[in-house]
Amino acid sequence: MENSQNLSDPLILTVMLVCVAVIVGLTIAFRINKDVQFKKRLLVMSYAFAAVALLILLALFRVQTTVIAIIIPATVLVFFLQFKMTKFCEKCGRTVIQRTPFDRFEHCPKCGTKYGE
Repeated sequence: MENSQNLSDPLILTVMLVCVAVIVGLTIAFRINKDVQFKKRLLVMSYAFAAVALLILLALFRVQTTVIAIIIPATVLVFFLQFKMTKFCEKCGRTVIQRTPFDRFEHCPKCGTKYGE
């Protein structure tokens, strides 16, 4: 029951509000900017930020180390798969995320350009 009291901690609320603000900013940046190289760098930085935020929140909630030992590899796997399944169109800058590992997008759904050209 101690974890439910942690939600009233101002530090935890601050970390959560910063995370929400960063998520909103990243969403706007991905939608507005068409530069593919910028989006690729931003994607890597957003995953790094998410990993650090997760570690901070786990520490603030005093999660047991055995749970952390399970959460961290699972998070790394999810980030890796998400990174591999995200593509950016070189022509129009659209971000395309494959929802399953078996679907392979070869063309941009917005402009029809073949990926890798």
